[in-house]
Amino acid sequence: RVSITPTAANTVTKSAVNFDNVYQGIPVVFTELSSGAPATIDISAGDITATGFNIYLQRTNTTATSIMWWAIGNGTPSLPE
Repeated sequence: RVSITPTAANTVTKSAVNFDNVYQGIPVVFTELSSGAPATIDISAGDITATGFNIYLQRTNTTATSIMWWAIGNGTPSLPE
């Protein structure tokens, strides 16, 4: 889980996530948000490599947002704490 506070409303904010373990290839990354107002939020995972990825968040205000993620691929799995 990662918490991101947007830098400004209606602006994309990027946050880097590094895996605890290196994958043998590029894993598939899933993201899910935890919010009382999910209709006002867009999230995505991008720039995925064997060592980590970026989460991109955009919402209509600057409220801190909790995002859960899972990475699945070859090698040792990496799950957030």
